[in-house]
Amino acid sequence: MKFYGKVISGKGKGKYFVGLEPYKLAFEKNLGYTPYLGTLNIKTGRDFWINVENYKIIDDFEYKNEKYYGVKFVPITIKNRFGVSIKGSIVAPKKTVHSKSILEIISPLNLRRYLNLKNNDIVIVELEV
Repeated sequence: MKFYGKVISGKGKGKYFVGLEPYKLAFEKNLGYTPYLGTLNIKTGRDFWINVENYKIIDDFEYKNEKYYGVKFVPITIKNRFGVSIKGSIVAPKKTVHSKSILEIISPLNLRRYLNLKNNDIVIVELEV
């Protein structure tokens, strides 16, 4: 599956959650890399997860006496308008403030910097499944 999305600003909370030890360790184990502390948000205009079957899940957990909700994720490749690409993953927290048409993407690098992205740039996303 390949689709396009528009880069948008996030709420700034991805850095906190991606950096939490249980999430970080689960991503390292399942994806083989330590995610950059933050997410890239893109707007797709549709509910991406309707047609995705081969995703993985991090279950709910407690950490430092607080409950954290699970996350489903799927490996992808993201590409900018110049054809520069990098592997990453779309993550979908069970509890989120985003609509279903907004995707959060993690990667081992800062995607905005590596792909030279700014708000309203269009990216191409391809599922790795």
